[in-house]
Amino acid sequence: MTDLILTDIAGGVATVTLNRPEAMNALSKVLRHRLYEVMTALDADDSVRAVILTGAGERALRSRACVVRSGVMIDLLVPYQAIAGIVPSFGAEQVKAPDTLNHALLSWPSAMLELDRELTVCPLLGAEQQVRRIALRIDESAAFLDALAERAPQLRG
Repeated sequence: MTDLILTDIAGGVATVTLNRPEAMNALSKVLRHRLYEVMTALDADDSVRAVILTGAGERALRSRACVVRSGVMIDLLVPYQAIAGIVPSFGAEQVKAPDTLNHALLSWPSAMLELDRELTVCPLLGAEQQVRRIALRIDESAAFLDALAERAPQLRG
């Protein structure tokens, strides 16, 4: 049987690849259970500072989008081509702006992505939000941004 999830850890960044390309990496009951196990193990691993969730296959998640998540809830799929750039420095005004999705939660963000268009966030609770920026708290932001640039060529500088 093929591994449903592939995991690679390098430089504090874990890349978790859903490996059901024949089903465009749709979440079956078995895959959801396995993803929970993998994410729980990564959460307990102090060497992991960021996680990139991707999918195997040409037509699936890997080639199209990154996942912005908070806890176990996936809030937004961001197409790689929609990421216009990385904001080099930002202040409270940008972080608190209504069109910024702030995923730093209870801490100050260490990275901010600028989008080339508005994306709609439909949270589990609360109203829809149109976002142009995404603020993230990432302990190893350089490693995360390097891994992101591998998937979004327009970010390579």
